[in-house]
Amino acid sequence: MAFFKRRPWLVVLGAWVLFALLGFGVGIARGKRRALAPAAPRPTLSAEQLAATLAAETVSALEAQQTATAALTQASPTPPAPTSTPRPT
Repeated sequence: MAFFKRRPWLVVLGAWVLFALLGFGVGIARGKRRALAPAAPRPTLSAEQLAATLAAETVSALEAQQTATAALTQASPTPPAPTSTPRPT
């Protein structure tokens, strides 16, 4: 006990090393568990499905652009044409 009374920093250092090793061990165990777990199946698309998806997205984007353009043209009406009134003579 006299050894630890003369060197209290050794107790603190030992506690830090113990916690570091414990944390390292837990991290390794979690990594192994994730690595050994079966991977979730990823859905795959065939070439036809992928082409259909891309075509649908393109059509959707074009429709959205046309809708925005139509909304802008309806929001700004054309001003009325000036009319000329005949002057009395």
